[in-house]
Amino acid sequence: MRLLDEKGRLFGLINIIDLLVLILVIAVVAGGAYHFTRPQRAGQPGTGGKKVVVLALVSNVSQYTVDAVQVGSTVFDPTAKSHLGKIIAAEVTPHKEPVETADGRVVLADVPERFDMLVTWEGYASVTDKAVAIASYELRVGSTVVLGNRDFMVSTTVLKVDIED
Repeated sequence: MRLLDEKGRLFGLINIIDLLVLILVIAVVAGGAYHFTRPQRAGQPGTGGKKVVVLALVSNVSQYTVDAVQVGSTVFDPTAKSHLGKIIAAEVTPHKEPVETADGRVVLADVPERFDMLVTWEGYASVTDKAVAIASYELRVGSTVVLGNRDFMVSTTVLKVDIED
């Protein structure tokens, strides 16, 4: 028996184009089933994780970024495309850098049109003896977490992690 007969059917049973379309339909249905039945990711209420409140520093950003980061905004992990939580506070201060004065002293001076932000966000994380993990990040003081949503993406440095009971 030949692989393709004179009518282009695979093993004389099904047209090769029909087989490819059938495989595509099965793949789309399986992908949809996986999407709707997979477990919720950490970061969202009801995921079984513990509520965490994270204080993070966003350094040396423009006014556009300050305006985009709004209290109440939902934030995501752009790498894992996972929910991280919601911004509950944002404090803005002028960005300062060391500058040498005429007499040789080094002082901190404001940088025009640049700002630092202390962003507090809350989410639901997996808490174990070894780590506090949310999305693709392990939350530790000094670690970097990228927060993003439709309007902004910022790199933050974690300053504090509080686990609520």
